[in-house]
Amino acid sequence: MKNTTAHILFISILFFIVSCGTLDSQTSKATTEVSDQFNRYWYDGTAEVTRYDLKQSRYGEVHEGDAVLIFVTEEFRTDKQVKYEGGDRTNVAPILKLNMTKKFLTGIYPYSIMTSIFSPTNTTEKTIKINTTTQEWCGHTFSQLNLDGQGYNSKVFSYFQNEGDIESYIKGALTEDGLWTTIRLNPNTLPQGEVNIIPGTQYLRLKHLPTKSQKAYGNTTSYQDESISDKLLSKYTLEYGDIDRALEIIYESEFPYHIIAWTERSKSGNIPATTAVRSHQIKTAYWAHNSNEGGAMRKQLGLE
Repeated sequence: MKNTTAHILFISILFFIVSCGTLDSQTSKATTEVSDQFNRYWYDGTAEVTRYDLKQSRYGEVHEGDAVLIFVTEEFRTDKQVKYEGGDRTNVAPILKLNMTKKFLTGIYPYSIMTSIFSPTNTTEKTIKINTTTQEWCGHTFSQLNLDGQGYNSKVFSYFQNEGDIESYIKGALTEDGLWTTIRLNPNTLPQGEVNIIPGTQYLRLKHLPTKSQKAYGNTTSYQDESISDKLLSKYTLEYGDIDRALEIIYESEFPYHIIAWTERSKSGNIPATTAVRSHQIKTAYWAHNSNEGGAMRKQLGLE
């Protein structure tokens, strides 16, 4: 037990020194409740950065681009729902953060989309916060979900008349965006069967739909495709009842549950599917590579 505690303390100190976040013994104690394996992988002072070949459906066509998933652990203030950067630790909790980006061109003009997802490492708790921004030449949008009790406060700010500026409260629902961090934390806790869930915020903004919960059906199955991975895989499918959407996420069945590919499709088949397949992956303290020399690392991710 003493050796295990010393090992975890070492990881905690290392993370404090080299990351853009902080981690102390209180957080180390909390994360050991997940597993030592989780601590060794996620608290080594780096982030996991993965690029995917993106084929994004938009305007009835498929547009090639890049999707990047950046997973990293941080400390989070659950009262203000912001990153902890010092002071009172009463409401500080360890989280797994995902920044998901998509960049693609539609004809002459570009799209840039980013979603940030903040989920506690305790997988019995809901995702705490989600926000999404979209930018393109017509205008831009910002939406945010903040956990409040058993529901979410929703805010949408938009260039478009019918969807901005709107605030609402959504009771008793899970979030599609939270599925991505759930897979990395513990895919055994993915919702199965009928579920009340808020669709992905990127989907809602691109479709200009109101932010509200929907009935959907979740299901996990085994999966095999040696063209994308020679490891044992699983596929999680979320299919909605009243909207024309289904999401399929393919991931490794064993820790650290890397996400290999995903598909966003219409159930009717009338709209081309969006697909993404992993092409490159690195673990690095990317925030430390912000000089011109650091730009060379983009080649390691297939972004140049």
